Amino acid sequence: MKVYILNKMALPKNIVFKKGGAPQLIKKTTTHTIFSTEGIFQIHKNKLMRLEIIDVQCRNNTILIDDIEYDFIIDCSKFRMDEECMQLPLEHSIEYKIIYEYSLRPGAQVHFVVEHSSDSGEMKDIYFLANDDINLQLLNEEIVSFLSQLNLC
Repeated sequence: MKVYILNKMALPKNIVFKKGGAPQLIKKTTTHTIFSTEGIFQIHKNKLMRLEIIDVQCRNNTILIDDIEYDFIIDCSKFRMDEECMQLPLEHSIEYKIIYEYSLRPGAQVHFVVEHSSDSGEMKDIYFLANDDINLQLLNEEIVSFLSQLNLC
């Protein structure tokens, strides 16, 4: 599931963690997502795959940190690889992204994700990624730990 911060703040130009005990980069991925009127596609292991959207109702959550309420949306929706396709629709657009995934420690159940456009290098999105079965208390604790490392709280 993805957890998005709702508080009104602009995306930073770059992510800077506090020194000492800062999260470690555990994964860097490049994605190519193709949008068309015939569906959403993604290049996966050198194959063009149609994506199926599995839409799930979002939930809201609030965490109180140092007398400041942080509002979050918990989104359990997913994309699933549906079928391999042999050609792209004529009218389409392609989004190229580089995705950085950070962890506070090995085996952590919550990761901090930063998405950049690989064309411009501009930051496009930040969110937390967690296992679907994580309990709300642990999720809150992990998010607080990340926010404290980012100097946001």
